[in-house]
Amino acid sequence: MYFQVSGTNVRIAGSIHIFPSYVKELPRWLLDAYDWADELVFEGDAQEIAKLFLRTDPASGEQLLSPDVWQSLRANWQPDFPDLDRIHPWAASMYLAGVQNKVVHGVEPKLTIKAERNGKPVSFLETGEDFVNSMALAPMSDWDLCLKEALSHLHENKKSLEGLFNAWSRRNLAAMYSQVETKPLITMRSIRNAMLLNRNRAWLQPVLQLLDSKKKVLIVVGALHLYESGSLLAELQQAGYSATLRK
Repeated sequence: MYFQVSGTNVRIAGSIHIFPSYVKELPRWLLDAYDWADELVFEGDAQEIAKLFLRTDPASGEQLLSPDVWQSLRANWQPDFPDLDRIHPWAASMYLAGVQNKVVHGVEPKLTIKAERNGKPVSFLETGEDFVNSMALAPMSDWDLCLKEALSHLHENKKSLEGLFNAWSRRNLAAMYSQVETKPLITMRSIRNAMLLNRNRAWLQPVLQLLDSKKKVLIVVGALHLYESGSLLAELQQAGYSATLRK
């Protein structure tokens, strides 16, 4: 979950993007990683990406999704969520994690606040448009299936997030993967490519450019981007770099 790229000043840490609401502090291992770093690099600017959650095309949400998924979405959509009729279906799938579940911001917003206070620079591996373009590679029919699966398991949201968080805080990537291996993120190839594999490949070049840095750089990406074949670590290995787990 926390790796040193051998022969460089770059380390890579796995994150989790939302926490159960009762979590107030970051784990010690991640705080140590932050303290070590001179600068931070995240996946993308969450505020920039959030501005692109709403579609600009004229189609209504109801036209994009199957009738049962649309009706279920409407029934479970929260008042403080963005306009359901205008939001991208892939973005709607992210908001569903907050249904029947009390959540707070995860790693990146907390580290961003610390970095602003301490004067540490923050940069990103991808732009908001990069992220949106990757999500668009999965066909709408597959996002419909992804939403259908998520809607049918809303009652498990709290337990699932707690399991992910507990595995993450223990730095156990395999346990994290076991929590999601039956979900569309993993089982549907187009969704896995859009959310994980295509982005890992796209991030390789900006990561390679960081490896010559004289400053100590901490790259923070979602932990599942670091697991097994197709991971960011695997992409680095193919490029000739090894990463060792830090204790």
